[in-house]
Amino acid sequence: MWFDEGPLGAAGAMDMASKRSTWRDLLERGAEKLSEGKYQEAVRWFEAAYAQAPHEPLVCYALGRERMRQRRYDESEVLLRRAWEDDRSLLSAGLSLVRLLGLHLGKDEEARQILDAMREDAESAGDEELVALVEGELDLRRGERAEHAIEVFRSLMESGRAGVAARDGLARAYNVKGIRLARSGRAHEALFVLKQATDLVEDWAPPMVNMGVVFQTMGKVRRAKKEYLRALVVEPDSPTALFNLGKLAMRQEELNQASAYFRQLLERHPSYPGVRSVLAELTRRKRALLNKAPK
Repeated sequence: MWFDEGPLGAAGAMDMASKRSTWRDLLERGAEKLSEGKYQEAVRWFEAAYAQAPHEPLVCYALGRERMRQRRYDESEVLLRRAWEDDRSLLSAGLSLVRLLGLHLGKDEEARQILDAMREDAESAGDEELVALVEGELDLRRGERAEHAIEVFRSLMESGRAGVAARDGLARAYNVKGIRLARSGRAHEALFVLKQATDLVEDWAPPMVNMGVVFQTMGKVRRAKKEYLRALVVEPDSPTALFNLGKLAMRQEELNQASAYFRQLLERHPSYPGVRSVLAELTRRKRALLNKAPK
């Protein structure tokens, strides 16, 4: 081990270790913490590496990627640009910059320009599937290009080179297409496409929730409730499933059950839009029923 994290504490020990380590050592330690899912600890190691080597592309990339995870997008953009511009062979830095620009900062045109510039080098390195994956993500961001995203992810799946990432991307693309079909009134087509998404990723709640919404608009309340409950089995904290179940219970005058769903939602997602107002409405309805009850 590098050091004893006993009485000194993790932060103090890390400070001592960073003083006697090279930036590469610190970067490696941060990568270890990432692999363990300890993101906050990883960031501290990357910050220590950055303090030693603020212009090293690998360091800028590692810290920039974590700043994006923290939603500190302005800092992330500076770091990822520096990493990509200083080392164009660092494909992962370029792809992270593209994701940041296109998915989080609304700079789709610039993101696609960078992606196009990377394509030839990526193909030469045998990494063209990574560029295709990011292109598919950008297409999904623009819902009108869901069909193209489906083609991209399906092709990647058939090639067998992109693995789980391609499968998950295709499921997301089917989910987006299903929503668009449902909003245009094509309910049966929407259900077919959403079912494809659930078949691809069986433990992902959104397409199940969306199937519930479609069934509900078709007047098939039992089927809708079944899909919402199925979504809660795979994602017990799914806020949309909880909200939709609560609203459905209210329409069926199952006010106590509705209250249970909404309170669970409030406890787990206190900032979820509309949950406080609907709870207030539910309370008024329950009081009104009590006032009408025989004395």
